[in-house]
Amino acid sequence: MKYSDIRGSLKTGDMIAFSGNGLISNLIKWKTNSPISHVAIVLSTQTSDLGDFVFICESTTLTTTADAITKELWQGVQIQLLSSRINHYDGDIYIHPLTNHLSDQSKQTMVQWLRKKHQDKTPYDSKQALGSGLDLFDSIVGENTPDFSSLFCSELVTKALQLGGAVSTQLNPSEMTPVDCTEFSCFDQPTRICR
Repeated sequence: MKYSDIRGSLKTGDMIAFSGNGLISNLIKWKTNSPISHVAIVLSTQTSDLGDFVFICESTTLTTTADAITKELWQGVQIQLLSSRINHYDGDIYIHPLTNHLSDQSKQTMVQWLRKKHQDKTPYDSKQALGSGLDLFDSIVGENTPDFSSLFCSELVTKALQLGGAVSTQLNPSEMTPVDCTEFSCFDQPTRICR
């Protein structure tokens, strides 16, 4: 579907999944045996005299597009306009809509945490991102210990959804990969977005 056709139905907590064509994206897809290399979460949808805005929150090493709020290039938790990410992304993008709306309280809790992580300029967590994809070695070195002082993409999305009450708190966000997030039962079937 075209983004313009689906934009009005997006809601806070929906997930955006990316299938990139770059070297790192292809490495992630190969290692996780999945077409998905990155995930982000819809932070807010706003309508004003200036138009409709859909903001996403993500943790990424991508520094080709400045943060929509701070206007800085930063590796870590960023807030971006979804329309900008779609227009500049080399690859496919999918919307994974939540089956149910979050309650106002759950939504507020989730959004406050995401905004705090953004405000703190929480850096990208390369070490745990690598560890989440190397489950083969969990029996030797153990699982990643939950630590949100730095975040990778699927860790951020999982923790946010836990705070929103959409995903079980029994999951270890620091062990989730992008493909794990696409399998959460809180989401309906994905829709591919066309420019």
